[in-house]
Amino acid sequence: MTKGEKISRALKGRKGKRKTEEQKRKQSDSMKGKVPWNKGTKGVMVAWNKGLKTGPSWNKGLKASLKARKNQSESHKGHMHSVEQKKKQSDALKGIPHTEEHNRKVREAKGALDARKAVSETMKKIISEKRGIVCSDRQYGWDWTETLRRAVRERDNYTCQVCGKEFAPNGKQPHVHHIDYDKEDNNPSNLITLCIGCHMKTSIGDAVKWQDLFAEVSSR
Repeated sequence: MTKGEKISRALKGRKGKRKTEEQKRKQSDSMKGKVPWNKGTKGVMVAWNKGLKTGPSWNKGLKASLKARKNQSESHKGHMHSVEQKKKQSDALKGIPHTEEHNRKVREAKGALDARKAVSETMKKIISEKRGIVCSDRQYGWDWTETLRRAVRERDNYTCQVCGKEFAPNGKQPHVHHIDYDKEDNNPSNLITLCIGCHMKTSIGDAVKWQDLFAEVSSR
């Protein structure tokens, strides 16, 4: 066994152990009168790799696997940056121009948002003008409560009444739709449970057709 291996084994055996006051005193006494090897070298020593140009990182251009990205995402869930961290991040980015790729993505995202708004306005017009249904921007009645919506979901077993998609009571909640499109008519017989996808279809499709379908479902 080499000297290095003996020292390494000795250090492993002492891991987690604290020195006694006697050991500390002996160590202090043994150092008295000795001059540190680096005394007076403050600001003089230079890092061994200063000025050396290094090559690209070994993992540059490599994408993490889907599992690795998922694990990283899970590890960050619930983590909130402090105000100080946010300020440091903001200050670090000040004065740094955005790349053309970044600007392109922002433009695309903004365009998609504008398109969704346009579709929303179109849906309102379809519902109010072409189908003869109450306009979708009408306010809900006073009895439109979470208790009422939960009761409708429980009645429908947390299942979309169109496609049959099931939801967990303690998970993401399905939507509750007004069969006659009148938001002030909150009678349970006028309410039906739908998944998000089917609820969106009721806003852009033939309202009369949907009403007939819901009447058939309710009569089962």
